[in-house]
Amino acid sequence: MLLLGELWWHDEDALGGVADVTGFTPHRLWLGSANGTGSSRRSLEFGLWLEDPSLLKAAQQFLVEVLAQSEDLDPDSDDLTPDLVVPDYDDEAMWEAMAALADYDADEDDA
Repeated sequence: MLLLGELWWHDEDALGGVADVTGFTPHRLWLGSANGTGSSRRSLEFGLWLEDPSLLKAAQQFLVEVLAQSEDLDPDSDDLTPDLVVPDYDDEAMWEAMAALADYDADEDDA
């Protein structure tokens, strides 16, 4: 799911006072199975663009709630900045996975 739209900002609140106000206006919704990786080219993918206003609004609310739950954010807040943490990578496991993938690709090329 991908929601495209316009992120906007201005410096006047609803009462005419000075305040930073940000918002997002959704324009198009992409629903599909395509994942954008190299391996996606080897399978059948599906996708469609939607522009129905009620679907855009529902998708926006859904995505805000998903972000809020996954990042422990308040969905009614104007600030959805996540608390980022530095991941602890297992370098040895990554090297093993890369080697296995290289072997898999070599086997496919030989076939």
